[in-house]
Amino acid sequence: MRTLQLTALSTMTALLLGGCASSVPVSFGDKDTEARLKRMEPIPGKVSLYMCRPDGTPFSSAMQMTGGVDGTRLGTIDVSQFTHAAIAPGPHEVYAILGNPKGNGLSGKMSIDAQAGEIVYIWVGRTGGGLGAFTVDKFSKPADAQACIRDGKYTVAIP
Repeated sequence: MRTLQLTALSTMTALLLGGCASSVPVSFGDKDTEARLKRMEPIPGKVSLYMCRPDGTPFSSAMQMTGGVDGTRLGTIDVSQFTHAAIAPGPHEVYAILGNPKGNGLSGKMSIDAQAGEIVYIWVGRTGGGLGAFTVDKFSKPADAQACIRDGKYTVAIP
């Protein structure tokens, strides 16, 4: 009986871990663009939108998320990665999709309203110290957002 219980527990653990480790392809942007984006300079007449997923929370890297704005996918983001868009000033919907970027696993969305020349930093990740929901939010401190981008790799959407 004890052997049966251990076998069942091992099987359930393997299935859970296997499901968490599903992978979505990530496409990295070119290094020149990445270097320019890491300077985090305002773009005249546009809003500079960064979506970054910081490292450092346990269990947060089990699945990638795809970040987007107004229905346009920007890039798949794993820990220590960011994506970027230069968008028109005004209101926008920013979102993240968990797992398959072509699926319907919307994990979080938020509205932003930004002015020309503004830089907007969006946090992408898992709440609750890595044990909660996958979502999007604003970084609590600009310095944390800037560190996330400086330490991250730039990703772009896969067609």
